[in-house]
Amino acid sequence: MVKEDINMAQIIDPVVPVTNVSQIKSAEVDALFDKHLKRLGHDTPEAREQLYQLAVNYGLVESSGLPAAENSESSATGLYQFLTGNANPGMNDSSLQIAVNRAKRTVDSPWLDEVFTSGNVQDLTPAQQTVLLFGDLLEKTVSETPGYGDSLFKTMLDTNNTDRERRAAERQLYLDAHHTDPDVPTMNNLDEKLPNIPENYDAFGTVLKQPDSAPSHVNTGRATLIDPNMMGMFQGTGEF
Repeated sequence: MVKEDINMAQIIDPVVPVTNVSQIKSAEVDALFDKHLKRLGHDTPEAREQLYQLAVNYGLVESSGLPAAENSESSATGLYQFLTGNANPGMNDSSLQIAVNRAKRTVDSPWLDEVFTSGNVQDLTPAQQTVLLFGDLLEKTVSETPGYGDSLFKTMLDTNNTDRERRAAERQLYLDAHHTDPDVPTMNNLDEKLPNIPENYDAFGTVLKQPDSAPSHVNTGRATLIDPNMMGMFQGTGEF
């Protein structure tokens, strides 16, 4: 179990958005990757960068990358908008507290206990908030379906898959594992900030194969939701 990363930046500028992976990297996040990427069969430098980029993307979707963002309509707070309010009065069952408990299976740091009690996610560094994100995503059973979360991670991390397939898995993981209750505004926001990649294009908008009738513009479209009940399609074997 990794101890607190003393080299982690301890200063937060609430008005500077997180737009680069260098802003969220830490030994604590890497400890989570050490544990789970081996399990997923994708422990490579490329896979680590892919996960860090996922975190940047999710932060931009959730809070426009602002580490101290607060939601005026709920208790959602911070870069990844963890809910700090308890689902049941008197119970330690907020999404934040659940994420803390999952992260503590790998990371041993006093700040985890402090934020569990205070709920002040906005006081954490972007790297610390990223520990909560991956502590949660990599330890939870997504959609209450064992193996489903693993299948999404594996699809996203497999470089043999197309950019389109990998982006679709990244979006699906966001919808099913992080947000979990998307409505129309949520989908519109996701489509704007993390759009699907059209067929014959890569993640940078470069045409890979000219279609018979080239479109006049790129139509990003919306995610095609994966039914967790169709798990026979997937090969996930982890602890999701």
